[in-house]
Amino acid sequence: MEDKSIYDLWAMLISRKNAGTARSYQDALTRFCKDNGKSMKWENITPEFVDAWRKKMLSEVSRTTTNIYLRAFSVVLNTAFEAHLVHVQPKFLFRGLGIFSPHASNSRRFCYLPTSMWKELWLFYITKGIKYPEVRKWRNDYKKKYFESVGLMLLMYLGNGMNLRDLCMLRYNRFYFQTGGNNYSSADTRPQNVLMRLLSCLSFPRCRLFYKTLQILRKREN
Repeated sequence: MEDKSIYDLWAMLISRKNAGTARSYQDALTRFCKDNGKSMKWENITPEFVDAWRKKMLSEVSRTTTNIYLRAFSVVLNTAFEAHLVHVQPKFLFRGLGIFSPHASNSRRFCYLPTSMWKELWLFYITKGIKYPEVRKWRNDYKKKYFESVGLMLLMYLGNGMNLRDLCMLRYNRFYFQTGGNNYSSADTRPQNVLMRLLSCLSFPRCRLFYKTLQILRKREN
C-alpha cells in the first residue's frame, strides 16, 4: 500500500463498502477530483488544504453534503495514516470543523410531516382524491402518474426510508418462505438478510400497500 495515491486508496475503500456507503464515497471522490484535480499528493494534505476545500464546497453545496464528503475523506486519511502514507493524525486536520458533531447537518425538522398528515395522504391515496373537486379535473394520464408517485412516497415512509433501489434488490428465496414472508435476502454487493420493519405509528393496514408494490416491482423485473 506504500505506493498508493489518494485516488487509489479511495477507490480501494469504495470497493470494500456496501452499495449505499460505496455510492456516498464515490460521490465524495468525484467531488474531490472536481475541486482539486487528479494529481493531489499526500504531502499536500494539510489543515489549510482541508479548510480551503471545505469553504469551496460550502459555496456550492449544503453543509450536510459538505460534511458527508469530509467524513468520507477522513476515512481515507485514517486508512492512510495507519499505512504510514501520511504522518499527521487526521483528527488534527479536521479539528474545529465539527463534521462528526450531532449538529453537523442542517436541521430539517421543519420539513417533516406529522403523522396526521401522513394519514391524510393515505386516505387521499386510497380514495383517489374523491373529496377534492380539483382532482376530477386532472387528465387521466396525469392522475395515474400522480397517484403512483404518492403511493411510492407512502411506501418509502412505511418502509422506514427504504428507497426504490433497495426494494428492487430484495429477493424471494428460501429465507423468505422460511420466515413466513416477512423477511428477504438482499442481492446487494454483500448479500444479507433484511428484516422488513414497517412503521407502527399509523393505524391503517400498511402491509397491503407495501406488499402490493413489492409484487408489482417483482413482475416488472421479471
